[in-house]
Amino acid sequence: MISFQNQTITILKPTYISERGDQIVDWSNPTRIVQNRCRLQPRVREEVYFAGTNDQGGVARDAVLRAFVVFAPLDTPITEYDSIEYEGRRYEVEGMVRPWRSVTGDLAHIEFVVQEVQG
Repeated sequence: MISFQNQTITILKPTYISERGDQIVDWSNPTRIVQNRCRLQPRVREEVYFAGTNDQGGVARDAVLRAFVVFAPLDTPITEYDSIEYEGRRYEVEGMVRPWRSVTGDLAHIEFVVQEVQG
């Protein structure tokens, strides 16, 4: 039997550097973790973003938002502060990583949304 969870993502976890006593996120050399047995379902839409407000002379611009809902195994080491790579593109985790229950009530998988904005 072929599993529907047949896609692989790479989880990117930032490193942290100390700057004047504060921990600063550093994405220049993230820790990379390959995660198999995932399923990504696309959510693609176009949106209009504004730089400023209309009374401040803001300019609207079209942007393409690429997003996926990711279904992954329960033991996937990802948080809302991480990013992923999938098919050569980088996506940021948007919102919470949540566990989901099966129809039997047992924990089945985790679900989270990732997105990439261009434009």
